[in-house]
Amino acid sequence: MQAKNRIYRKNYNIKEKEIRKFKVYQDYPIQRAFQDCTAQKRVLIGCLGSGKTITCCMEVMRIIRKQKKNSLGWRTSKGAFIRHTKIALMETAVFEFMRMFSSIARLISDKKIIVEIEDERVYSEISLYCLDKPKDTENLRSLPLTFAWINEGRSIRSFDLLGQLIGRLNRFPADNNKGYLLIDSNPCGHTHWLYTQFDRRQDEDLQVFLQPGGLTDEAENRAWLADTNGGDHRNYYRLRMKSMQQHEIDRDIHGKWSFYHEGKAIYPNFKIEKCVIKSPVNVEPNQHKHWVNLSNIPEAIKYYGMNVHLFIGIDPGVVHSAYSIIFKDNDFRWTVLKTKEFTDSDVMDIARELRQDIKDMGLERLGVRNPYKYIHIACDPAGSARSQLDKSATFINTLAKYLETDVYRACSTNNVQRRISVINTAMNQNRFFIHSCSEDQEHNKNENLISALIGGYHREKLNVPGEERYSDEIAKNIASHITESVQYALLAGGEIEFAQDRSYARDLNGRGYFR
Repeated sequence: MQAKNRIYRKNYNIKEKEIRKFKVYQDYPIQRAFQDCTAQKRVLIGCLGSGKTITCCMEVMRIIRKQKKNSLGWRTSKGAFIRHTKIALMETAVFEFMRMFSSIARLISDKKIIVEIEDERVYSEISLYCLDKPKDTENLRSLPLTFAWINEGRSIRSFDLLGQLIGRLNRFPADNNKGYLLIDSNPCGHTHWLYTQFDRRQDEDLQVFLQPGGLTDEAENRAWLADTNGGDHRNYYRLRMKSMQQHEIDRDIHGKWSFYHEGKAIYPNFKIEKCVIKSPVNVEPNQHKHWVNLSNIPEAIKYYGMNVHLFIGIDPGVVHSAYSIIFKDNDFRWTVLKTKEFTDSDVMDIARELRQDIKDMGLERLGVRNPYKYIHIACDPAGSARSQLDKSATFINTLAKYLETDVYRACSTNNVQRRISVINTAMNQNRFFIHSCSEDQEHNKNENLISALIGGYHREKLNVPGEERYSDEIAKNIASHITESVQYALLAGGEIEFAQDRSYARDLNGRGYFR
């Protein structure tokens, strides 16, 4: 330790009175509760400008100074600051930490921060890691740490790295039996690991703290925002709201869990306000032609006439699978009624769920003996491939056999551009809608499809320093399967032909629908 003193300190000196003036406690309730918490893993979620970064800087300093003394009387620790890119890491976490503690902390190139307080005999090494470098990611898996801080957790895509990181947190010093993981982030989507792995699974070693919205009287960091925005902290948020969509306002201004994705969205023109219809469950069809849901299909068919049909698009996958139920009226307007995704499920699981959904439609109330008269099933062409276990069976005919229907077909094309264009065309012509139940009904909100169209269905950004480049391939995930199931339904329903020729026959018994 003495050798390290001579190497790093040189003419570096600090007086005890300078230590005392450092502020290491926040003044707002949620931030204070975050710092007072003793859980090993702590997550601070809040809107823009709510003081998350500063709070975590203070908490890092508190952790450094409260370590047990070693045999030489020094409080030693090792930490890590982590973010998805080097530029973001240096401009936020490192910048704020050095601004607050520049008299006791020194930046060693762009790899390490040394914190040394001689009067308190405190010494800490903080390594800087950006996950756009594979080497940094590998180093994190074997690093002995006392604490780690993930700045802007929603930008970290995979939860797997965190599982390995948590196992490294009590490795330094050797007798340390408790490490600390701090995460700050703006809210993100319901499919992100911050929500699925953390917000829904709180225990004594994991606590999530949600800050109030930015426009409320309880907004945290409001005093500083008021000083810099004309005496009212709300001005800071009102200025930013002008260029935001509603889901961005909910997420970044009001601090609610909403939709968030990185990468290049395939459908950048998708707007929730334009395409998502929130209606009561039992709305009558004549109140609004697009307000159709699973509970009033018979009434909708009576209203529109017998030419209206339902299309079920299915995208089977090795890990993820999905299907969508879509209503099409005789003006070629599409309303997605329901989507459902599966993980590690076989064809029988999918068929069982689909059969129950068809039963819930209640088509028998029209006196129709065969409920599949108005239903057409469209599948990924890969679904017509032969099973390796049963050479006489395919996914789609096994599904149709269980459903007791012969109204099914594999789509004739799997061309990516054609599949993308069917939703784009209908959306641009105001003929594509997604039904979402009201806020008090948790079922069938179709949030995963909305999340996919906002950006979950995307091309991933490539880690090319200094350039903004994206993969040629669309990212394969649950969002891609949900979206592609909708694409197959629209393809089978004749959307391409309708877009090219408006006089195209609209009768579903016409030969063109299953080309």
